[in-house]
Amino acid sequence: MMLAALLAYALLYASPYGLRVLTVAGVYALAAIGFQIVFGLGGALSLAHGAFFGIGAYATGILGSQWGWGFAATFPVSLLVPLFLALLVGLPVLRLESHYFALATLGIAQVVHLLAVNSPGLTGGANGLPGVPGIVLFGWAVPRGLPLAAVVWSFVALGGLLAWRLARGRWGRALTLVRDDPLAAGTLGLDVGGLRLAAFALSAVYAGAAGGLGGGTPFLLYHFRARRT
Repeated sequence: MMLAALLAYALLYASPYGLRVLTVAGVYALAAIGFQIVFGLGGALSLAHGAFFGIGAYATGILGSQWGWGFAATFPVSLLVPLFLALLVGLPVLRLESHYFALATLGIAQVVHLLAVNSPGLTGGANGLPGVPGIVLFGWAVPRGLPLAAVVWSFVALGGLLAWRLARGRWGRALTLVRDDPLAAGTLGLDVGGLRLAAFALSAVYAGAAGGLGGGTPFLLYHFRARRT
């Protein structure tokens, strides 16, 4: 019923501004699905999720504006770069528990933020990146409004379906047991460290995907610049 109501609103009642807000909401919804994997299923409070989001957005923005890459090329990079960083930092920080893990991931987020703000030649600094191309799929430049909102929410639906299947499968049940009782999970032969690392990495992929979509969304880019300045 909620999906039907959302679709009816977008098709019949939404103003151009409403469609823009709906598009931004879809981008954040995809990032939230990823956070649900690492925090909701895995029980790990990752404060680096926003950093992975930003890395995905910058990957799309830098490659699109400075190298002339299209969305079909930049979007996979927006997934792979956060994934690589999550695997790199996840091995040491996932050894920490509770608030120590949260503080370690907060440190990662602050390092990414400082690098972004203090590298104007690469990231545009506090002013953001101008000239980032929009989303182009199969040679079709997706216009603003309803088409862009539909594309973004299609990614949300796909990401939500994948997360739903994972959460209700063996992997999701094992991860839930790791969250509730790591000692019992290890006693049963589950790879506690591997499951946590997989959840952390998968959440980074979702955040990078959301950032990649946000990087190709003109209203969202303006929204970022307005908040940062």
